[in-house]
Amino acid sequence: MLLSGCAKLSLTVFILQEISSGLTAPVLQKEFSIDYLIKYGYILKSKSDVNEDDFRKGLIKFQNFIGASPTGKLDKDTLEAMHWPRCSNSDVKRQRMPKRSFQMARMFQGTTWSAKTIYYKVITYPLTLDRNVVDSELKRAFNLWSSVTKLKFVQIEKGNYHIGIKFVSGKHGDNTPFDGKGGVLAHAFYPGYGGDMHFDLAENWTAFTPEGSNFFQIAAHELGHSLGLKHSNNKKAIMAPFYFGYTPDFSLHAEEARAIQILYGIK
Repeated sequence: MLLSGCAKLSLTVFILQEISSGLTAPVLQKEFSIDYLIKYGYILKSKSDVNEDDFRKGLIKFQNFIGASPTGKLDKDTLEAMHWPRCSNSDVKRQRMPKRSFQMARMFQGTTWSAKTIYYKVITYPLTLDRNVVDSELKRAFNLWSSVTKLKFVQIEKGNYHIGIKFVSGKHGDNTPFDGKGGVLAHAFYPGYGGDMHFDLAENWTAFTPEGSNFFQIAAHELGHSLGLKHSNNKKAIMAPFYFGYTPDFSLHAEEARAIQILYGIK
């Protein structure tokens, strides 16, 4: 699935303008790229320790992840991909994990919920969607995962909950600030780290329309993280980190359905 023609053209024009705006533009783009590769797990070093070989290898990892030609060079297409709207969770695991005997092991973060009934609470709501729409779209997202596994999800307004859901902006207390409209759309924490889901309040959250950022689709993705799944490099999967626009027939990919069943059982 690809970005819409208008969005892709606008993004390409913006990048080309940035590159041609002055002698320092290529340097700034490289700095941005290094920050991006570190943030999403493609370079496992602090920025001050990154050398040219680290940068090249990080680019190759990223290019392989997005299905591009692994040149190790910061070309226009690679730079454009770094500007795709996305989830701010890492793409590449940052720590060594036990080896498993099945292919989808790369999707497992390593923590799960012990409970089979998961309670969730919407703590703050967005400005662009009615509360009832938010609640119904969240229910659709939760049902997507519970349809293939033994988990049950219950929304509550009071009492203890497993997953807290917030619409917040900028710095919001978790060391992963949002960047305003576009760019990073949302992020979520794995079960061992609280399981909460945060959405950027600055986005134009929508439902059943190609306009704005589709809340149901992005909520379903973030919920995957809250249940213990990492990003997938399959662009058709719910757990792909990038948002390519509204998909009317949005559904679980076979690999991620099997992955969640391995974690929580088959329904």
